[in-house]
Amino acid sequence: MIPLSKRISKAFLPTRDQSTGERKGFVLVEVIVAMVILAIAVSSLAGLVYSVSRSGIKTSGDAYKNGVLTVTLHKKEAAKPRQVKIQSV
Repeated sequence: MIPLSKRISKAFLPTRDQSTGERKGFVLVEVIVAMVILAIAVSSLAGLVYSVSRSGIKTSGDAYKNGVLTVTLHKKEAAKPRQVKIQSV
């Protein structure tokens, strides 16, 4: 049985093709660069999600305030005594 460390090194380290001598696989630096690029993309998406959620919260708060103001205004208008003009016929 092959030890675990040798199996891991075979899986993650580049090997050379026997016929052409070219490397097969990824170098650790390539994997790290890919992870950094992925982290930058995810962090920019997180910033976008945060700004969209903040604007949604602000919009719903503004809509609630407008509704409260409208109800208050209607109550005040309903409480005012109205002047009625009486016209003679």
